[in-house]
Amino acid sequence: MLLLRIVGLFKTILLLIAIFVILRMIARILNGRKIAKANKETNKSKAQQNKEKVLSQRSTGRVNIEKNPRSDAEDVDFEEVK
Repeated sequence: MLLLRIVGLFKTILLLIAIFVILRMIARILNGRKIAKANKETNKSKAQQNKEKVLSQRSTGRVNIEKNPRSDAEDVDFEEVK
């Protein structure tokens, strides 16, 4: 009778350990996915920053004149201040 109790206790302990190990594995997998997603977003933003950096370096020293199609400014005559 005592031997059956010990066997039942041993099975229960093994079952609890197995459940604990499985839950830890699931948590690690989910955490790994989250980290991978964060790394992917970080790499994407770094690539965008590098792309913008190359574009800005390419246009360094150039003058870009844009014409405004909607001109609300009014030209005035020059007056000399005394």
